[in-house]
Amino acid sequence: MEAVEHNGPLPLIAFIDEIARTQSAPWGIARVKKTYLRPITDEAFLLAIKPALQEAELAHIFFIDAKRVYIVWKSQKKSIYRHVRTLVGTALVEPGSNVNPSAMVTYIDPFVNGEILKAALKSTGDMADRLFDDAEESAIPEDIDGDDDHSSERMEAKPMLTATSAQAEHFQHMRVGKRYRKQLQILVVEDQIFSQKLLCDVLRNARTRNSNETPLVDATEGIHDAWKIYLKKAPDLTFVDLGLADGSGHTLAHAMKKLDPGSYVIIVTANNYEEELSVAKQNNVNGFISKPYNKKQILDCIERYVGETKTHTKGGGRGVAGQSR
Repeated sequence: MEAVEHNGPLPLIAFIDEIARTQSAPWGIARVKKTYLRPITDEAFLLAIKPALQEAELAHIFFIDAKRVYIVWKSQKKSIYRHVRTLVGTALVEPGSNVNPSAMVTYIDPFVNGEILKAALKSTGDMADRLFDDAEESAIPEDIDGDDDHSSERMEAKPMLTATSAQAEHFQHMRVGKRYRKQLQILVVEDQIFSQKLLCDVLRNARTRNSNETPLVDATEGIHDAWKIYLKKAPDLTFVDLGLADGSGHTLAHAMKKLDPGSYVIIVTANNYEEELSVAKQNNVNGFISKPYNKKQILDCIERYVGETKTHTKGGGRGVAGQSR
């Protein structure tokens, strides 16, 4: 699904009028406050936000000014707002910010508060801010975080990628134990089954020198399952595809690096857009590989990891060879 980009308040005002005229429910609007976001281009914002809108019938992004972006979508699923809020609060927020995602992303019902929003978009200064606040404070229905009662398909709310104190303690124990492992442990996060199998096959046949052991590889298709495996096993390397069905790979990379800045994360992408790479670099990822997969690229990632972390083992460095056992 493509998200259509617009600039300035006038296209959004016209769009709100069109929604009211056709009474084509259900539509939702999310206002994103850019003041809480890391420096990012409009193109990078579009790329990063698209995974949260995959289940929308239609989606439009309105870049109003330096402070505000509005995301407008048509869908029966109320969970889209939750997905937008979670993605912004994990992948796009300014590093080190402790702002609640609900303060960064607010919901506005275009049918209930469309006129207030239009008045705010036409105003400036303090009057505009007061009108925006009025629209937001009165717009959130009680069940916006509840079940999708307009849909025959119930979607479970996706929590933000956080760790309980017990999970964090277990993770740190596993992280410290990396130096005693005989085999590399690798996590692959890829929702295209063929691509996942291809990447895993190369990794499982990469023999590590000295120990003569091939890596142990876990694979999963989504960010939330990947997060559980990551917390449980503290893998040596994680390969993360960006375009995942349940969210953005940027969200996962950001959460991993926030919990453990020493995590070794390799981004996998079919789109070598500068904006996409820019977001990944801001998450301090350790490398990139592009699709279609190249065996040498994959093995080079392991070689680089081993070279940078060779003191993790008592017996010195763990090199890697590309041939199968």
